[in-house]
Amino acid sequence: MAGTEQLQFAQKFPFSETARKILREINPSIEHIPEEILNRAAVMISHASKGKPYNISIKSTEMLEQEIAAFPVAKILVSLMKDKFLFKSFASMVAKSTFLYLEKSPNRKQLSLDLAEELGLDVSVVSEKGSFVEMHLPQFLGIRFNDPALKLVNQKLSNGKVKLNINTFCRFVSEKVFVIVHESLPVKTAGLPNFYKTVARQLSQKIKGSQLRDFNFKVEGSLNPNAFPPCLASLYQKQLAGESLPHMARFFLASFLNAVGMPQRQILEAFKKSPNYDEKIASYQVKRITEQNYSPASCEKIKTYGLCTDTDCRVKHPMTYYHRALRNLRQQNKKPVKKE
Repeated sequence: MAGTEQLQFAQKFPFSETARKILREINPSIEHIPEEILNRAAVMISHASKGKPYNISIKSTEMLEQEIAAFPVAKILVSLMKDKFLFKSFASMVAKSTFLYLEKSPNRKQLSLDLAEELGLDVSVVSEKGSFVEMHLPQFLGIRFNDPALKLVNQKLSNGKVKLNINTFCRFVSEKVFVIVHESLPVKTAGLPNFYKTVARQLSQKIKGSQLRDFNFKVEGSLNPNAFPPCLASLYQKQLAGESLPHMARFFLASFLNAVGMPQRQILEAFKKSPNYDEKIASYQVKRITEQNYSPASCEKIKTYGLCTDTDCRVKHPMTYYHRALRNLRQQNKKPVKKE
């Protein structure tokens, strides 16, 4: 199985060969996609619809795998929405995210070279001052030139090769990603389960109706407090009872409630019961959590802050517990009632 570094690389660059290899290992069922993966795919599309990059930092193996699986699901949903502008917006979102990941990396030179290799780019590292790599002119001309920094007139050209500094090279790689993702859309959707069309239709309606409002898609009908893991259930009950919770406990609870589909206004209603409630601060914090879609804390992190109430959960992440409990509750509700 892939190590953490490979998973993080694949999560950042889900179009890469490394990501495809890991996806084959995970082998998620196309017939039964978990709701958390659908949610992550929907969040990707919401970022694309608003022209925002999608950059998150994840360490949990389970969450990384969910993110990797969410990318092809997002492409399916985008394809079913049949909106050419969204195809372009989605590819642009992935390209922008790629550039930001490269730009923020403490080892961006090696990371950009690794990604270039995965994309099949033929580049050579050069030692010339002010330059990082060089490539043949036809390859350089194989991308769009919306970014002024990439226009040929702004590059060093010698013997049929273009020389780029590290920043321009990262921009080039991200624009190559745009071409790859855009050309891959739409994907084939024939024979897919009908629920994909249902989710795509819901997303399309929400995008069209969002306009100036914040877009925050959640799989409808999934919220059920009876499925909360013991630690979050305890925090939620204490919050509703008006007890004063530590800052990190409130943060963990808010990010979890957002992840399971509770609307922003309802989360705020719960926090209004805090004895030291400050509407301005709470509104800002909850809005930031919901807009950035912070990943809920892992069990390990919850234990670190002494908030774990049941060490026998046998899961590594509260969302795993929640979705398992949710499935069990639904199965129980489907069982026929025995007549006496």
